[in-house]
Amino acid sequence: MINRIYLEKLLPQDFESFFGLTGNEKVMAMITERPLSEEEALEKFNYFLENNELYNSFGSFKVLEVDSSKLLGFAKLEITKEKPEEAG
Repeated sequence: MINRIYLEKLLPQDFESFFGLTGNEKVMAMITERPLSEEEALEKFNYFLENNELYNSFGSFKVLEVDSSKLLGFAKLEITKEKPEEAG
């Protein structure tokens, strides 16, 4: 099997890339039906960073291409403080 992508947890310096996607109308059309404002995106991003501290293997991740380290998108596998008994 050839590895083509890898995951890295979101870091504070990733906000610009995060907002680049979440603030894009075409990207968000099927997710929230509208782009997020910078304030909304920052609130969501900070929430993701906070949850990333709860568990090493769970949280919000950047999806990157192995060969180029190009950002392909974001993914999450999280256990939140609100529902610690389930992963989503």
